Amino acid sequence: MTDIVDAVQALPAMTFGLYFALVAYLVVAALRILGKAGLSGWWAVLSTPPLVLVTVWVFAFARWPREASVPRPPASPGGV
Repeated sequence: MTDIVDAVQALPAMTFGLYFALVAYLVVAALRILGKAGLSGWWAVLSTPPLVLVTVWVFAFARWPREASVPRPPASPGGV
């Protein structure tokens, strides 16, 4: 019986550990993606689960630094 009680008492610690590992993984992945996009790595702090929707919304409508460095193709004469 004590084995079951010990296992139940360990569940909150295991849950917190898994949640912390997931958040750490997401922040590291966001740091790499943001670095490749030319944006500040501090945005990775906002990519944690409660604020990820706000972060995605900002990135969807923001002007990315990499867009300015990529030359645009010339417009075609026919407008097509």
